[in-house]
Amino acid sequence: MIAVDPKKDFEYVLVKDRKSPIDKQTVFLIHPLTLAECNIIEDYLSKAATENKFPLGTVKCMRLRMGLKGWRNFKDSKGAEVKFEKAEDGMVKEELLERLYPEDRTELANEIWQFTEITEEDEKN
Repeated sequence: MIAVDPKKDFEYVLVKDRKSPIDKQTVFLIHPLTLAECNIIEDYLSKAATENKFPLGTVKCMRLRMGLKGWRNFKDSKGAEVKFEKAEDGMVKEELLERLYPEDRTELANEIWQFTEITEEDEKN
């Protein structure tokens, strides 16, 4: 096992994009959530559970906003690069997340959340 560095960004290509030529793939820069970020999400979920609520969409958005740090080769319908921008809180602007398909948001959010352990094999890739 390799220790996690939550300040280090890692490149991630969506599963559906991996068969595309490398120069056509969109690369997302993600990082494991810090302890404080995990605590914010877990506290939010705990509070929601006491009210019998399961705010999965909100939690997915929280994961994305906290763990998505940039992208390369993300183009709009006209072929122009979509600029990565941060909101005043230092996290990705929520309106930029709307540029992603719902299933892509889910995949990225899950990858960010599960990104707690980097194996030696992962480090090579």
